[in-house]
Amino acid sequence: MNRPDVTESKPPLGSAPSRSTNSVLVGAGLFMMSLVSAGQALLVVFIVDKGLATDAFFGAYSVYVPLASLGIALRTSLVPLLGRVESAAMFRTRASELISRVALLGTLVGCGALAASWFLSGLLTDGHSHGRGVAWATLALLMPAAGLQIAAGAIAAALNSVRRFSVAIGCYVAAGTVALGVSAAMLTVIGIVGAAVGLALGAALLWGALAAYIKRFGVLIKPRLRWLRDREQWVLTWRLVAGVALSASQQIALVIALTSLSAGAGAVTLYAYAYFVVGLLLNLSVLPVAVVTLPDLIDELSRSGAPAARRYLSFVTPYVAAVLIPALLGVVLFGEPILRLVFASALGTDDAAALHETSSVLGIAMGFASIFALGSAVIASQRRWSIAVLVACLSVAINMSLQARFGGELTTSAFAQAASTALVTLLLLGAIFGRQTPRVVMNVARVSSPAALFASVTPSVNR
Repeated sequence: MNRPDVTESKPPLGSAPSRSTNSVLVGAGLFMMSLVSAGQALLVVFIVDKGLATDAFFGAYSVYVPLASLGIALRTSLVPLLGRVESAAMFRTRASELISRVALLGTLVGCGALAASWFLSGLLTDGHSHGRGVAWATLALLMPAAGLQIAAGAIAAALNSVRRFSVAIGCYVAAGTVALGVSAAMLTVIGIVGAAVGLALGAALLWGALAAYIKRFGVLIKPRLRWLRDREQWVLTWRLVAGVALSASQQIALVIALTSLSAGAGAVTLYAYAYFVVGLLLNLSVLPVAVVTLPDLIDELSRSGAPAARRYLSFVTPYVAAVLIPALLGVVLFGEPILRLVFASALGTDDAAALHETSSVLGIAMGFASIFALGSAVIASQRRWSIAVLVACLSVAINMSLQARFGGELTTSAFAQAASTALVTLLLLGAIFGRQTPRVVMNVARVSSPAALFASVTPSVNR
């Protein structure tokens, strides 16, 4: 296995931690973010009973997730647009304009989604009066928050481009912690909508903290409505949509799965929790690697071209597999008693068992999703926007087809999502590597095999 020949350049904003230190800091930060997210989910489990209101909340939340994920995806997808930054003056100029233009788009997205919130609430709840009221209130709070998340993602991308990873991730952790505290207080006062209040406040604090920090370096955020008439603004919009299309398609897959469920009250909640459980493992394995190595990948692609993409996958996949595969196997083998301990008192023993079964099946999807995420980083670094959009559209179409044919129950919907993720991952690798795709797939399997072997042998040794 060849290690990418990447020399870290001096960041334009002064000294920054090394790549290895940044990896640890980002990994720790993402772990803290995951714990905060887990706390948010557990609050809903223990404070609010499952039923129509809870399902309505999670249905509305599933609309917020792709939009908020758009902001999170911008932390990496915008880095190639900033390019190689060689001086503080260059950084100020590029970052000021790019962040301002993205903030304008975030405002439009938030306002547009807010205007459609009453219509969406009806679709999500089939017109049930109480459920629709909860869904509408949740959407009214979370849609503006989604706009703030998009704008905050642009600032985080600017900081990541100059390797200030720890500052960006630290702001996300701090804002998430505040959101958790507010949600805990408001849930006991106004019910399930209190969780949306906390999330909205957390998004506002995140935007404020990141904007205040980057302003120290002379970056000014001044969106202008006249930009809507500029061709450059719409070219940027296209590139933003293309840049996040792949990651957004995976979140849309969750929405499709949730809307396809017909297993009765509480099914949406159980599926959302199962997705969260396995998504937590993905956050702890592939995201730290993808975030920290992206600036180096951009530099290497500019020097070496296509061969750099193959070396990148060979280099990072073992690190991802070493965390993800044993963790997924642990969920399958040992997850049920843990989930019973955590969730049974709120969901019931049968529901906890169904949660474990659904999580185990979705674990298959997460294994393919890890390779999909790394491939998405390569596509973004190559700026192959049309390919990204095409694969994303195919992803949505395939997922809709499989869910319509096999979905409806918790387990069948999970299998449909896993099959869709596997097919789309192969399509993405094919778009990147063409005829060399079989060789790349075999190489990915080879470098992942030590982690898979370790994960499969360890339970037997422990017995």
